[in-house]
Amino acid sequence: QLAGPLPYLMPGKGSPDQPCGILFPLPLDVVYTEDGMAHTLMLRLADPSRHSSRMPALAVSPVPARKEQAAGFLTEAGMKAYLNGKLSSEHSVVAWTKLFEEEYRIGVELSPAANSAVHGRLYAATHARPDARFRILAWTGLKSPVNDEAEKLDSLGALVIGGEQRMARLTRDFIVPPPLTPLCPDIPESSGPVVIKWSLATSGVFAHGWLPGWCRDSTALSRPEGRVCLKLAKGRAHLIAACLGKPVPFAGWDMVRGESKPTQFAVPAGSVYYFLCEDTATAREFAILLHWRPRSDSYGEKGFGHGFASHHPASPDILKLADSLFKSEK
Repeated sequence: QLAGPLPYLMPGKGSPDQPCGILFPLPLDVVYTEDGMAHTLMLRLADPSRHSSRMPALAVSPVPARKEQAAGFLTEAGMKAYLNGKLSSEHSVVAWTKLFEEEYRIGVELSPAANSAVHGRLYAATHARPDARFRILAWTGLKSPVNDEAEKLDSLGALVIGGEQRMARLTRDFIVPPPLTPLCPDIPESSGPVVIKWSLATSGVFAHGWLPGWCRDSTALSRPEGRVCLKLAKGRAHLIAACLGKPVPFAGWDMVRGESKPTQFAVPAGSVYYFLCEDTATAREFAILLHWRPRSDSYGEKGFGHGFASHHPASPDILKLADSLFKSEK
């Protein structure tokens, strides 16, 4: 089983102030004002006459946001601050250009049968050349190793990755712990409902497009769409809003059949889901089920669907949604 991968920057020589370590995709509910201050989106009730959302709430900016928003990654310190509701302008965003340099290339289509160029068929592509400090960090585990997989993994020194089949050196470091684990940020005690948000650190592939399969009941109970169907001993939770990025298409090559795999779409890393929980005990139990555990409906064993859970302050009208969402099952 794979957890991750996440970007990792090695310390820069002679530049101790440069960001380094594990990097996390900037959550999409973070907005910046013209003066560089960081804010997180707030929830408000959805107006059916003005919005086509199927969710009862919307994530909106609490302040006028600047036109060009930051995009990139947070360091571990920045991500911890975000999860604790303390992200500020002091936590800089590591831009994509710090990790990769883009190269624009024009190529010629090749015919596999003739092993030659196809007349008049050109293509253009943008390639990303990684910075010298850039690494890809992942955590692996074998629950029930057979056929000497553990020994083979230990002896593996290189991997072929990328569409151009480039060789990458593989190293193992047992000192680097999984990020921000094992415990998620503390959920404060409350006398009523609690909102939990789940920020994707890796892309997720869900059964219903952007909607996780565990948020749509397929049993005879026929619970309403959005109801969390994971086993919760202490209460109920319901998906009430989402802040989503543009779907990411991905495919691959079937080495056995010698053909391309069908294109699929993933919810991108950085997307945020908001859940209303009945009470504090339910929120804490649900947060543990979400925090750095693969919740993707597909390819969870390959690292898809890892995210971080945290408490999200909500207004009284959002918390009152619990009356209508849960009262029918009392």
